[in-house]
Order: sequence, then structure tokens, then C-alpha cells
Amino acid sequence: MITVDTISRDIANRIIRENHYSKSICFAPSVNLGIFWKGMLCGVAQFGSGINPKGSTKWVEGSTHHQFLEFNRMWLSDVAPHNSESKAIGLIFKWFRKNRPDIKWLLSFADGANGKVGTIYQATNWIYTGYDRQGGVWVTSDGTRITQRSMIMKHKSTKRDLLESIYGTPLYRVRGGQFRYIYFLDKKWRKRLTVEPQQYPKLDDLDKYLIIYKTHKVKEDLYDELISLIKQ
Repeated sequence: MITVDTISRDIANRIIRENHYSKSICFAPSVNLGIFWKGMLCGVAQFGSGINPKGSTKWVEGSTHHQFLEFNRMWLSDVAPHNSESKAIGLIFKWFRKNRPDIKWLLSFADGANGKVGTIYQATNWIYTGYDRQGGVWVTSDGTRITQRSMIMKHKSTKRDLLESIYGTPLYRVRGGQFRYIYFLDKKWRKRLTVEPQQYPKLDDLDKYLIIYKTHKVKEDLYDELISLIKQ
């Protein structure tokens, strides 16, 4: 049986750092929910204000930044049975309606540069509202993904010549594909959506949403290979 309940931020952050594909946490998540299978903690879901809370209110008419949260991180162990992720999200919706009725809607992004199109959001009936060409990663020839922030922290630079001397070629800079999803906890707020819902993006079409920068040394036939690496 899947259940959800609050856990400490410290425990949630540690689990996310150790297990989430990004290996990073978001700044100051305000809601930290543990996902339990038969009473055993096997997953985490974190929600916070996001990078631009006031700017994000433009997607929902009349909303303030106090009336929504951004779904920052989620991880669930394979020990949980099939479809547990969808069940957990359904329970998370119920938790918010019971414990945080002040939160009227949720916002989340799927990172196309990391091969994500929001499959779990599609399975749990979020509204897809478009994508931003922001964020992104560097991708090495063996498929290793390195964020822009990590590059700066590690090498104090993101100059291509320097990075290619370290990581070799081909070395790609991938941007775009920040797929934006909204879920209305209060169904009466659905009519406040300021943009038209769009058809869900599919993984097979991921390359249409990305901008890929590469060195002049890279052959064009390696483009498809990169797309395959991102989708892995």
C-alpha cells in the first residue's frame, strides 16, 4: 500500500542528492513529502516556490505566488510496485487538498535536455502548456551529461576550447525542451488558465524541441547519435 506524509527537508534533500538523475536539490523546498510502501520510506516529492514565482503567475489569471507551488523533484525506488509513481502523485494531490487548501495549482517542468518529456505528468492528467528554450546541459561523446552550473563550479569557465581540451570532441551544448505542465488542485481555477492547452509532446519528437550547439569539428551524421544518447 502506497501512502504519503511529510518528512524533514534534510532527509528529503539527502535522498534526492543520492538518487535523483540531476544529483541536485532545488533551493528551499517548502513541502517535503515522503512516499511510503508498506510503511517503508521509498521515495520523495519536493515542492517549492520555483526560480521565478511571481513571473509564473502569468499562466493563471488572478493568481498570486502564494497560491501555487512548483513540483521541484521526485524520486521513487524500484522496490515499489508497478504504477506506484502515478498512485503516489494521486495521493499527493489529495494531501494538498486536505492539508494545504491555500495552494490552488501546481507547476512543473520536464527537462528535454535530459531526455524527459513529462510522461508521468501526462499519465496523471496535467495540462501541457508549451515549452521554454532554457536550461540545458553539456553532453560528451559517451553520453555523460554535465550541467552549466557544474561546469562553472568545476572549471570556472564554460569556454568551448577549454572544455573540449578536457572532455574531448564531440562536445555538445544542448538547450531547450523545458516542457511546462500545470495541474489545478482546485478545479474551479481551471478556467483561469491564460494559454491554450497543447497536445502532449512525445519522446520520439524530442529533437524538435531542442537547440544543439556543437563544434565545427563534429560531423553532421553524429547528430542522430546525440539525440539517441539524450533519450537514454
